[in-house]
Amino acid sequence: MRRSVVAALAAAVGLAVTGGAQADTFTVLAGDVTLAGFGGWNSYSSYDYTDRSYLLPDGQPYLAYIYTERPIYRPGQAVNFKAILRKDDDVRYSLPAEGTPVKVRVLDARENAIENMELTTNRFGTVNSAFTISEGAMLGHYQIEVEVNGVTTSQTFQVEDYRKPDYQVKLTSLQPEKQNKFVRGEEMQVQIDASRLVVSTTTPTKPYSRVGSCAGRTSSGI
Repeated sequence: MRRSVVAALAAAVGLAVTGGAQADTFTVLAGDVTLAGFGGWNSYSSYDYTDRSYLLPDGQPYLAYIYTERPIYRPGQAVNFKAILRKDDDVRYSLPAEGTPVKVRVLDARENAIENMELTTNRFGTVNSAFTISEGAMLGHYQIEVEVNGVTTSQTFQVEDYRKPDYQVKLTSLQPEKQNKFVRGEEMQVQIDASRLVVSTTTPTKPYSRVGSCAGRTSSGI
């Protein structure tokens, strides 16, 4: 299939194809035009493309994008999720029919099913719902599985017994002309303000403030 795609493209523009029938990569040559490393549509690097449609069952494949309102929860909290579904006909996307049945399954960290739902798509091709993590539930990575017409897609989220931080660190740029936009290697001049969010009744806390600069690789943390 990969070679037939390349051959069709080459024939359309009058190019020659090199590479064996079972090769994963091809080189297309004609004058100053070269197309190398073509093997499908899904790119993992600048020269490697893979057609992953063979992983889907026969018939009309679907794509699903699943997300929750945040990535981490505590036991006892409610999880709200949404799935956006699209028909995929060789990268030609369309809405599934309204009322398309969708099966949803939630798996805990040991892949035990803790929730099963049967939903139907709305006119926008989406489904959404919510469930509650039980008190005392095991911690770890959970999965939400969405199945439509035999195509299953999953998304993970975490369940941890975390607590919100009792401090706050705020960075303020001292270079307003940069509009908080920097590139790698530039020097950043910032003011760092740190304070506790929980104030002791016996020992008052004092805010901490420092002005400084840093240079090199810029990121969200310093």
